[in-house]
Amino acid sequence: MSIKYAVQRSPSPHSYCQGEDNKTEADILKQKCDKWRGEAVQGAGEQRDIAVERINQCLNEPTKKPNLNLKDLKLTSLPPLPSCEKLFVSEELLEQLLSLAVGNNSSDKITEQAVENFLDYHFTDVFDDVSREDFTDFIREDIFDHYKLGDYGSEWRDFYKEVIECFNSRLNAVDREAKEYLAENLKKFSEKRDFSVDKLKSELEKFVRDKLYDISHIYVKEYCDRHENNSDSDD
Repeated sequence: MSIKYAVQRSPSPHSYCQGEDNKTEADILKQKCDKWRGEAVQGAGEQRDIAVERINQCLNEPTKKPNLNLKDLKLTSLPPLPSCEKLFVSEELLEQLLSLAVGNNSSDKITEQAVENFLDYHFTDVFDDVSREDFTDFIREDIFDHYKLGDYGSEWRDFYKEVIECFNSRLNAVDREAKEYLAENLKKFSEKRDFSVDKLKSELEKFVRDKLYDISHIYVKEYCDRHENNSDSDD
């Protein structure tokens, strides 16, 4: 079921520099965290004290920001988020983080953190789904049979395995491109005001499928060139 979220608008970070009573950004965030801590759901076992303590550690490091780990604290909602090097949230809070990123036009960092958490939870599953469904037919029919790779004495399933290994060897580049692709799509959702997690997952599936196809075509050329070079050397 597709869940839609109202777009949330976060204030510009510059508005926190100095506010009423000369409060700094850190002061205002600490006040918001104290309010959030007092709103814990009774009986849920939330560890909001620990979450606020970790947030304060980020606020107390003005130069080198530490990571902020909010996983395994049984939180039912996101706290006010400080600047941090890397953010970790539970899968239950992922939808809230993505919804926040959709409406947060002023912070590329929030978008980056949201996309990284989304990929941590969904990239492997999406890749497995795509690579074992229609992609196997694509490898057999459009690549292996079309280029007559059986003439090289190869089995199509062995070739398919090599394509997947080739994809995995380029995973760092693919991961970086996926982050850029999904971040751009979050901006589009922000403009259309129709964001849903299911739609973002569909975008990831499309990206992975297209990237697998691209790498397959690149690899088939490398594969053929390699075998032709081996044949020339044998002659």
